[in-house]
Amino acid sequence: MKFASLAIVGTLVIAPWHIAQATEGHQTDTETGMAMASAQDSMSKGSVARAAITSDVQDREPVDSLSTVTADDSKVFYFTEIQDMAGHTVTHRWEYNGQVMAEVGFEIGGPRWRVYSSKTMTPYWVGDWKVSVIDEDGSPLSVNTFSYTASSMTQ
Repeated sequence: MKFASLAIVGTLVIAPWHIAQATEGHQTDTETGMAMASAQDSMSKGSVARAAITSDVQDREPVDSLSTVTADDSKVFYFTEIQDMAGHTVTHRWEYNGQVMAEVGFEIGGPRWRVYSSKTMTPYWVGDWKVSVIDEDGSPLSVNTFSYTASSMTQ
């Protein structure tokens, strides 16, 4: 029986529509190609406009919003839309039973920047999960939770 690795590797790639992507963590776009405003860097803390636990991200958008994920789904995604944080860094922190399981950092490249990370799940991680957007100071900007349940085949 094969199990997913816990290692998280992140890379940043700029692609069409300003999409950036990382492995086990993914980074996506800004809708505009606008340059970062230096005044914004020092004056605005920014915010998380949207956040969702989802089964997939397509065309830079979550396909659904989940509160429960079954072990039938081996991968879960965390999508966030960040506003007014160009030039800053945020981190998606995945926690299970109070233990940090993964952290994926993103450099925010524009005034509206959509990012997502993913976690390959194992059947042994059944329980409650918390995924947070953490700013550079270590403060949470957004927190979402989901329950990971046993496979519907075994219930």
